[in-house]
Amino acid sequence: MASLKKETNTKNTLQQALEDEKAKIPSKYDFNKVLFAWEANDRLSYAFTGLQKSSFTGLVILFGLYFFWIGQPVLTLIIAAVLFILIVFVSVPPQRVKHQLESVGIRSQDQLYVWEDMQMFWMAEKNGVIMLYIETRLNFPSRLIFMIETYEEAVIIAGNLIRTIEYRVLSEKQSKMDVSLEGEYINPVLFFGKSPDGVPLSQLKGKK
Repeated sequence: MASLKKETNTKNTLQQALEDEKAKIPSKYDFNKVLFAWEANDRLSYAFTGLQKSSFTGLVILFGLYFFWIGQPVLTLIIAAVLFILIVFVSVPPQRVKHQLESVGIRSQDQLYVWEDMQMFWMAEKNGVIMLYIETRLNFPSRLIFMIETYEEAVIIAGNLIRTIEYRVLSEKQSKMDVSLEGEYINPVLFFGKSPDGVPLSQLKGKK
């Protein structure tokens, strides 16, 4: 019995020693550093003109009268509620948020997304703003979306991203729907003739 107890204590001591040694090994997060940071709005801003507001209001009234006439007043209330929410949403100005490219990934609003979870990225121009899209291996979010306000920032960001993940090359021309939803795809040639530090694209790919 004493021998068994002694053996158990020895195992516990060895296990504790292994855990202590493991704790001494620095992780990649201990060497993490900020490579580049930028600020942008958290979403695109939309503004209804007076004519658009009048048109939407007129449509709601027409649909409301129609559904009321056929005995469906609840649908009238639903349409009015949707219009109200839409107007409130576009009336609230976008918030400024800070994003950081770091050694281990991208940090946005204190949320860190590591490089291992990212597959590819591309950029598009929408309403005068550069949109950065990153496909991930996660179920949620399956895609990260960031806004970039200047071409100079986009060049620096793309130059850092290409060291770890690939730039998506379109296999076919964008449809009008894709352009409307995502923006007009930006050809990587605009970014990668040379990187910000002068290194050719062929040497950048796969470089950490």
